[in-house]
Amino acid sequence: MCYDYNIMQMLSWAEFLSLINARDIKLCGVPRISTSQDITKKAIELANGEGGYLVLGFDRYTFQLYGCVFDSKWLNAILAQEIRPALNYEIMGFIRSNKRIFVVKIAEGTAKPYQALDGSDVKTAAPIKLSPEEAPEFVQKRQAVCLEYLKTNDGITNMQYRELNSVSYKTAHNELSALVEKKNLAQVGQGRTTKYVLAEKAAQYTQAEAHQSLFGDTLDTLVSLNSATVSVTDFRRAEMGEHMDEHLTKLD
Repeated sequence: MCYDYNIMQMLSWAEFLSLINARDIKLCGVPRISTSQDITKKAIELANGEGGYLVLGFDRYTFQLYGCVFDSKWLNAILAQEIRPALNYEIMGFIRSNKRIFVVKIAEGTAKPYQALDGSDVKTAAPIKLSPEEAPEFVQKRQAVCLEYLKTNDGITNMQYRELNSVSYKTAHNELSALVEKKNLAQVGQGRTTKYVLAEKAAQYTQAEAHQSLFGDTLDTLVSLNSATVSVTDFRRAEMGEHMDEHLTKLD
């Protein structure tokens, strides 16, 4: 039984590929995890069946790495505390491209049927979500890069966060929102004018200033295209902010 939070077998990428390509084992995948239910449901299916491997944060059909925002301690707590009788399992994992992937080997149960802790179906089990303080180390490092950036810049947008940390739009949004929840940052502006500023500067950063700043950045971008004339149509297209590249195919 795996109850030691510090014990997790590390897999190499080659070992992982060999595992998911094996034809003689049962695999259950959960590419995207939002609550503990996503994990316990599949774990119970394996334990009540013939056992197998639970792959978390990876889509084995598209080979896309989604990653897990939780660590092995949280995962172990879910498996050990939310399912009864106790499961026989082993947690394995690796990190690739800053994405944390877990593989849980679950043995066929010897005390079937396995259920959620309260005896109800897993679909009705109470969800558990991570608080901002429980963010894994690699998320905290990206957020630290953001805070360092703001020491010399007035604000940061979703696009700028993505460029700094090489993450997706959704990941940037979630991690910036977590910093707002922890009161490190404040969100100013709305829609395409949205920026995030240090919380202590929020009071002096009005929505009008955010809008003016966006227009200034947009105009600088258009001028850098070496256009002698900037039309009204071009300027309105440029207002679309992060999606500007998709619309500015040429200047009038």
